[in-house]
Amino acid sequence: MKTENSKFDSAVLFAVILIGFIFIAIASLSVIKSNGLYQQSAASNFTAIKTKSSNVPVNGICGTTNGKVLEKSPTGELCSTGNPSVVILENKEVGTFYVWQCIGINGGITASCSATANINSSSKKINAVCGSSNKQEINKMPTTQEEYCDAGNYVKGDCESPAYDSVSKKWKSTCSWLCSGDNGGTSEKCSAVLVK
Repeated sequence: MKTENSKFDSAVLFAVILIGFIFIAIASLSVIKSNGLYQQSAASNFTAIKTKSSNVPVNGICGTTNGKVLEKSPTGELCSTGNPSVVILENKEVGTFYVWQCIGINGGITASCSATANINSSSKKINAVCGSSNKQEINKMPTTQEEYCDAGNYVKGDCESPAYDSVSKKWKSTCSWLCSGDNGGTSEKCSAVLVK
């Protein structure tokens, strides 16, 4: 009888241990699954935040060139934030200035910037040279200084009213601008044909 009880006790003990192992395994799987869901949720939230933040408006802010006195058209440090426009030479009643804009991103505010053009200094004379868009057919207006002027300063021009070309079956308009020399250098008239 004693032997049968010992066998029964051993069987009960084995069953208890087995149930304990099963319980631990189920609990571990639940924790792993919960962590996975948490990590997935956290990753999804991070992606959503990142996507949202990438569309946040960024205001244009003038760079360190703003407000300086320059002997030639600036090419660097135009904007701290935002996208710089083409630099234009403007003659005003109070003097001659290099002007440009720092265009806001995602609907941000655009800033107007300028630097005084000291074109009558003793620096080396630079003759103007038209840029890569000169005498070319283009699909859109140039966006960089180099496309307008290889040397000298871009002075804003204008485009003629478009005319229909029956040969190419396209609308064409001649756009002209001036590249002015630095420090008394010669200026040059440039043009391109805008095709639509």
